[in-house]
Amino acid sequence: MTSLELRLEHFMAEVKQLTSTVEQLVATTPQRNKRWLQPKEFAQLLGISTRTLAMWRTDGRFRPISVRKQGRGYQFHADWALADAQEVSQ
Repeated sequence: MTSLELRLEHFMAEVKQLTSTVEQLVATTPQRNKRWLQPKEFAQLLGISTRTLAMWRTDGRFRPISVRKQGRGYQFHADWALADAQEVSQ
């Protein structure tokens, strides 16, 4: 392989890695118009498991305005619950 081919191969590997990172960020970032998130979405945003999120909820770490009962489960407000979660981690 020539030097140019090696540089091109290295560049393509970097592009693939960056593409993967961007896709992961897009998948874990809530949509701006979506105010209420499912536990799985919110846990991914925080980088925790849904089990940890459920324990935090039952421990009362979220204000009542941050969580709502929806059917058989719960939803988390994208802004208020995030602020509550940041207080927990400090």
